[in-house]
Amino acid sequence: MLSLEQAVLSLLNSPSQTHLDKSEVSINEKMATTVRIETSVRTFVEEKSQALGISLQDLISLILKAVMLKSDEKNEEKSCELNNIISRFMEVFEEYNIPLFDVPKLFPENRIDLATLNSPQQLLHSIDDSVLHIIESIFLIKQEWLKGLPNVACHQTIYMLPDLHNLSREIMRHKEEKADVELIFCHKSDNVFSYLPLRKAKSLGNEFDSQEISVVVKARKRIRDIETTVYQVFNSLSWNTEKSRFYVKYAAKLAQQLNILTWTGTMPSSIYSKFSNGYLMPSSAIKKHFKRGGFDFGVFLLDDEKNPEREELADVISWYNKNKYMEINNLTYAN
Repeated sequence: MLSLEQAVLSLLNSPSQTHLDKSEVSINEKMATTVRIETSVRTFVEEKSQALGISLQDLISLILKAVMLKSDEKNEEKSCELNNIISRFMEVFEEYNIPLFDVPKLFPENRIDLATLNSPQQLLHSIDDSVLHIIESIFLIKQEWLKGLPNVACHQTIYMLPDLHNLSREIMRHKEEKADVELIFCHKSDNVFSYLPLRKAKSLGNEFDSQEISVVVKARKRIRDIETTVYQVFNSLSWNTEKSRFYVKYAAKLAQQLNILTWTGTMPSSIYSKFSNGYLMPSSAIKKHFKRGGFDFGVFLLDDEKNPEREELADVISWYNKNKYMEINNLTYAN
């Protein structure tokens, strides 16, 4: 979108042979008025009006109308952004099935009450950085999105690369909060989950489709006397590279050691990309688009013929023992 300055300059800098259609500049309900302008400005505007083939009065009217319309645009943009703040704030709690009655419990006493939630103006007045930080820390919702900004991701993606300990630390944090933790292995695929494309990706390496997989931590917990389920999406890993493949098997081994329930399934390609990059709320994306099915990723930890990649097992276990977050040795939690 052109700025006001750009729009006016574009008009004034039009080629001299280009004339505007008089019907395009006619103004309904014209009112006579007097505008006092400096001599140099009048000379400049007169030259431009002659070049455009319209009267001096019509050109000045066009410029003033552009100012008016641009002001309206800015007001509309501001109003849209403010409306986004309110709607997105409320969307978070709807997404995580938190009744409006319980929302005030998430914030310091008297920070936000039910009356505030019922008044858009009061709610806007109450939402500040401290409120956004609380929502971000609980649900991993990006503050930029909560602030109403367009074209930004709504949910944080956590990286397993290069720090393997991110996954271990997040699981430990949930466990220490007495949460019920599960791991979801989400495969980017438009078909039913099958090992065949993974095998092809492994054997052909970068020459084949990468076969992307995201590990998701699902934790059902109580947050300030409110029961909810939160999701943490880790960055997409490619099965066709050994390091990424080992990271997925690392997650499976971690789940095995901590006795964590795991799920395997697929998500359509068109949805997966938005999901893994944080442009979809993980709760809705998983409920609507994740198709459970396929073998347990724990099969890659078996030391028998059931493991389709048994030749990597020794290296995977050695790599796991070398890189694991040592504090998990003290955990004996069981679901």
